[in-house]
Amino acid sequence: MTAGPTRDADQFDVFVSYARDDDRDGWITGFLDELIEAHRRFAGGRELVPFRDREQIRGLDDWQHRLHDALAASRLFLAFVSPNYFASAWCRAEWRIWMDVEIAKHILSDGVAPIYILEVPGLLESCDEQQVAAEIASLCDLPAPHDTFLTEAAPLVQQVRRRQINAVQPFYAGGIAALRQNDLRQVLDQLARDIDAKAAHVRRAASSESWRVPAYNPHFSGRLAKLDELRERLQDRDTGVVTVLHGLGGVGKSELAFTYARAFAGVYPGGRFLVRCDGRPDLRIAMLDLSERFTDQVSDEQRMTPESHCAAILECLRRLLVEKGRILLVLDNVTEPGLLQAQHLDLLTSFGSQLHVLATTRLPAGTGGSVNWVALGELWPDEGMALLEKHRGFADDGERQAAREIVRRLGGFALALELVGSFLATHDSATYLAVSDGLGLDDLDLFAEDGDVELRRHNHERRVQAVLGPTLADLEAPERRAIEYAAVLAPNQVALPWLRELVVAKFPDLAAPGRLGDPWVALCRRLERLGLLHRADGQGHQSRIMRIHRLVQDVIRQEATPEVWSQRQAAVESLFARRLDALEAVTRWEAHRWEIEPLDALVRAWADAGVEGLALIMYRIGAFWNTVAEWGLAEQLVRRGLAIAESGHGPDNVDVADGLNNLAELLRATNRLGDAEPLYRRALRIHETSYRVDHPEVAVMNNLALLLCATNRFEKAESLYRRALTIAEGSFDLKDPRRATVLSNLAELLCATNRLEDAEPLYRRALAINKASYGLDHPEVATDLNNLAALLRATNRLEQAERFYRRALRILRTSYDPSHPSVAVGLSNLAELLCATNRLDRAEPLYRRALAIDEASHSPDHPTVAVRLNNLAGLLHDTGRLAEAEPLLRRVVRILHCFKLQNGHQHPNFESAVNNYGDLLTGLGHTREETIEKIKTAMTDVEPEEQG
Repeated sequence: MTAGPTRDADQFDVFVSYARDDDRDGWITGFLDELIEAHRRFAGGRELVPFRDREQIRGLDDWQHRLHDALAASRLFLAFVSPNYFASAWCRAEWRIWMDVEIAKHILSDGVAPIYILEVPGLLESCDEQQVAAEIASLCDLPAPHDTFLTEAAPLVQQVRRRQINAVQPFYAGGIAALRQNDLRQVLDQLARDIDAKAAHVRRAASSESWRVPAYNPHFSGRLAKLDELRERLQDRDTGVVTVLHGLGGVGKSELAFTYARAFAGVYPGGRFLVRCDGRPDLRIAMLDLSERFTDQVSDEQRMTPESHCAAILECLRRLLVEKGRILLVLDNVTEPGLLQAQHLDLLTSFGSQLHVLATTRLPAGTGGSVNWVALGELWPDEGMALLEKHRGFADDGERQAAREIVRRLGGFALALELVGSFLATHDSATYLAVSDGLGLDDLDLFAEDGDVELRRHNHERRVQAVLGPTLADLEAPERRAIEYAAVLAPNQVALPWLRELVVAKFPDLAAPGRLGDPWVALCRRLERLGLLHRADGQGHQSRIMRIHRLVQDVIRQEATPEVWSQRQAAVESLFARRLDALEAVTRWEAHRWEIEPLDALVRAWADAGVEGLALIMYRIGAFWNTVAEWGLAEQLVRRGLAIAESGHGPDNVDVADGLNNLAELLRATNRLGDAEPLYRRALRIHETSYRVDHPEVAVMNNLALLLCATNRFEKAESLYRRALTIAEGSFDLKDPRRATVLSNLAELLCATNRLEDAEPLYRRALAINKASYGLDHPEVATDLNNLAALLRATNRLEQAERFYRRALRILRTSYDPSHPSVAVGLSNLAELLCATNRLDRAEPLYRRALAIDEASHSPDHPTVAVRLNNLAGLLHDTGRLAEAEPLLRRVVRILHCFKLQNGHQHPNFESAVNNYGDLLTGLGHTREETIEKIKTAMTDVEPEEQG
């Protein structure tokens, strides 16, 4: 029952649910008073705060409003179970609503304490729930017919049976006097302890991390038994636990999986993580969906390949398991059968029983292996009725009967019922009877579809089409246009900023918030209330990404005329191209990286649909992933684009050459130089064969030259640079940044070969071009400033060099996150100059910060880390701390020796590193023989996998 003042969330310890007739002599009131006293003794004086009704209910609307508020404000639910309890429509409603509260509080099955006060025939026996409900109806003399009561009471019987019951029937029968018996005090003392333990569980459940799991759908209904079944299937065992929900599209697999993740959060203190698997053939690629969650814990070196990136993410999960406990992974929408095979799932089952995996798929059940397959079909009639009632109650028996007919005609199909419920909830003038009369679908063969999966699928498509008709017809023009554009996008990556741009182009008034709020936000919320769009994650209305069901997309496509559909596709393609161009101009990536995923998802969806000519787009999106150091995702997309180009055009096409060049760039960035070089050379051969010798595309040789410099082959690199520069100067405008790239690279080579006078004008030309092209505060300008400052320092123009270094660092700090590797470059450069001007105390913290950034970004054994170590060791040497410098230089020698083992070429800095280490050892008093031995030891102290 409900009454009382408005309280803050979780203001009440327990919500007390009881039938008023059971408290006529005040026994329940007295029991609560005794319980409060027992809790006070147990909790050291803390008062237990219950919510219990002490007023008459003034009306249905008032009761429902207060009931929801009170239940939401309570931590636990105390139910006094008796025949009257089951017979009371109010008590049944309180329990039903509490199930939603339990799920929302993440404590399903743990939030109720049933107090069994009066015998219910068959409740604690193995009788069928319907039979128990029928006995209750007879015992309580409920008016016939009992259909509605049996429908509502049977699930309640099932739920009560699943809870740990506190039996106090003898004390209830003994009346008020029995409340003072010592035996009952023992029950009360234990109940007080249980209440505190359950409250602590509520708090722990609230702290369980949820990564991209969509928020709880308050209209979820009818699947409590399935949730309990999933919990039983996902019990701890000696090996990893994998359960797969399978069924037709639209039956609610994802919704059930998301609800499980919400309802049982208390079981997963390590967190619950969503991994989207649509179109992912390899679990290692799918697991990269968690990359952003662990971005600060995975180094750039680990991101270099999908395999190593996935391994690093799994290691992060392993640490979470150790630190916090059990974890749930939801693998949503698995479309490739291989992903559910042992060779993939072993990555996860190797964690043992503490990692639970719940997958959803439209694939048929597999055989063998350790996977538990759970079929999910259509809703039972009573479940379908409950779903509809959550959206809108039944005004009378006629409406209830019409709702039952809707459930029958829709075959319990969850998606269609959700759409009907959403329509009725947002259209006050509509009725269940009108919807039922307008459905049609009389020609569906409801019997034959039970054994025919294809017929079921076809019938479901028709059902969605039938129920969507009124919804789509009632949309305003801007709403209709928005949902048509959503139907063109990838179903799980509907970007709201994209929809807004597309719709506002036709309806500019939506862009101007008025006194009544933001009309665009109102439009999105209406589409959400209608069940057409859903939030894609748990960020509520702050989310930029929505979901739309594939079947809804199909219906919208069919409803549109060919001309309209062609226009919507063209508009999306045009927007897609604009977003690609816009992202290529981005310098502050933290605010924009969210957009890469919907771009990626859409180009993959087009590829799956057989759209041609996507290779170059995939290369560009791969470059975006590369920019934000998501190299595994970049490589997978670039390789797919390359495969598309080779399949469509043959191995010697220029699009193939572009793919080879992009893949080689990615491999070079991830230090796989030996793998990158043959790709560069093949791309160069294709370009030289396909174009005239001075065609600007032949400038791909610039990239090959970079690799040759990195492997100490300067003479060959210079020849390529000069040829590339000749081509660039003959092909590009004076202010084209492609000129600046070649100029800067050639100048860097000249500096490395001690031709500083020749390098300076090239650096200055590159800086001027990039200032004109990008503006004064672009990262490319910062790179040019750093390069020129290094030359100025080398030629003893230190004051000017310092100005350039500081300006470059200011640009980098503005453009990137403080832990970005580019910031480390700026810090290290400035520190070197401070050392050169004898300000060692100021330089040291900059060196140490740069080293920390690069160790976190690249891994401890990356060549860039060797540069930072060498610089810091030099400072320590100059300040007389030779013993501190020794392990740093030893690491430098080891890292650069590993570089040679891995790439087959000596690193340009290797010889100087050996010399520096030798000089330091001599300074520490080691003999020549001891120094040679220590250098050999540093080079041979290599892990077996590094040597292999």
